[in-house]
Amino acid sequence: MERGPMSQDQKEQIAQDRYGKGYEELGTNEKKAVGGVKGGQIGGEARKEQMANEHGGDVHAAYAEMGSKGGETRKEQMAEEHGGDVSAGYSEMGHQGGEKGGNARKEQMAAEHGGDASAGYSEMGQKGGQA
Repeated sequence: MERGPMSQDQKEQIAQDRYGKGYEELGTNEKKAVGGVKGGQIGGEARKEQMANEHGGDVHAAYAEMGSKGGETRKEQMAEEHGGDVSAGYSEMGHQGGEKGGNARKEQMAAEHGGDASAGYSEMGQKGGQA
């Protein structure tokens, strides 16, 4: 992304893409948001370049390290939340995931059977019995 002021064409394009109207039709906050699009892209590119330089030109190594640090931080946080027992944290996370998955499947079965999840369970039981 080139640095420097944004051209009127760039402003118009972003305004159309984001808000479906011309730049001059936008309110003050919307105009600021349009300007921030370019600023955010330039800042992102600068940070990416900086991270690559910090890791011998390998930006992928920088992102891998960032992810690893985030994972370690979360692991420490879970241990604190569960009296030093990180495995209890993972156990709770798995339980919550299973609950969410079960509820999602229940909703899906209800949708497949005209809002009646029990009809879905009945059908599942019949198919299991036939197998």
